[in-house]
Amino acid sequence: MPAAENRSVANDTSRAVSPRNPGRASVRTKSKDKKPAPRRYRSFKITQYRRHPETGEVLMTPRQLQRGLAHRSITKWAWTEHDQDRRSDGSLVPPHIHIALQCRDARTREQIAEWFGVPLELVQILGGRGGFASYLRYLTHEDPTQQALGKHRYPDTNVVANFDWRGEVEAHFARPMKLPTRLDEIKLGVLAGTLRLWEVRETDPLVYAKHFPTLKRLAEECRTAHVEAGTMTPHHQDMKLRVRTGVTLTESLSWIADRLGFEGDHYDRMLRASNVVRAKTAP
Repeated sequence: MPAAENRSVANDTSRAVSPRNPGRASVRTKSKDKKPAPRRYRSFKITQYRRHPETGEVLMTPRQLQRGLAHRSITKWAWTEHDQDRRSDGSLVPPHIHIALQCRDARTREQIAEWFGVPLELVQILGGRGGFASYLRYLTHEDPTQQALGKHRYPDTNVVANFDWRGEVEAHFARPMKLPTRLDEIKLGVLAGTLRLWEVRETDPLVYAKHFPTLKRLAEECRTAHVEAGTMTPHHQDMKLRVRTGVTLTESLSWIADRLGFEGDHYDRMLRASNVVRAKTAP
């Protein structure tokens, strides 16, 4: 019998003796992988078409919008409809709604998407200091960057809100006036497309070395914005003239790729430069 009892204990895999406390048995449990909880935020933005541009399906109804804004957790909200935005070919972008909202307590993107009945990817975070106020200013396209791109300026009366949104914008941007520094001028020039990275490297090498990541990001934002708007920056005009001066196509594309800071292998750089030429030199 003792031997049988010993074999029984040895074969019992549901219980194990703790090495630190031989007289106490502990139950082995398998650890389960737990998914991390979704991150929560307080400020969000949503952009959605009124109707699907291709199928005409209704994507946002007034009732749907009001139902989303009615949630008690939302303390501040403002929305407007943009119906005067234009594509690069001059055609109107289908009417779409921009929504800015701020919650009393932190919420997940999934919750916001469910409240408004929109896909998750349309719900974005308004993070950082002044992110909410900055997006409120975007509702009218009054931001200097938007105006520099030639975007339509919407009147304040187009904005519907449950608080003094204009007062919040003015309070946030009412900062003491200071003269722009040389670095400020360089950043604005790169963002506007009037100053190229290689020019900064030649005229202000120290600024170029210390702030290259920021300047490169601003140059990329400038390229993206002008491609979307179908406009042409001054150095795009230079490219257009250079392509027509009789130099070889490879030399032209290489020059363009260098000036735009395209990276990658030779084929990829030439292909991206060629896309720019086709988009910018069309009559």
